[in-house]
Amino acid sequence: MKQKAEAAGYTVTEQPFTASGGKRSSNVLAEFATSDSRSSTRSDPISGTASDGST
Repeated sequence: MKQKAEAAGYTVTEQPFTASGGKRSSNVLAEFATSDSRSSTRSDPISGTASDGST
């Protein structure tokens, strides 16, 4: 997940803790990082248009 997110141009920050579920928490954190990047002023690599926060 981290590699895919980084390949798409997103920054994935590793957290020093894991929630209940182990590796599962890493995926959730990566999803949050991706969402944060999408909601910024950068253009969306999938649609090619500036993200307005809606998915």
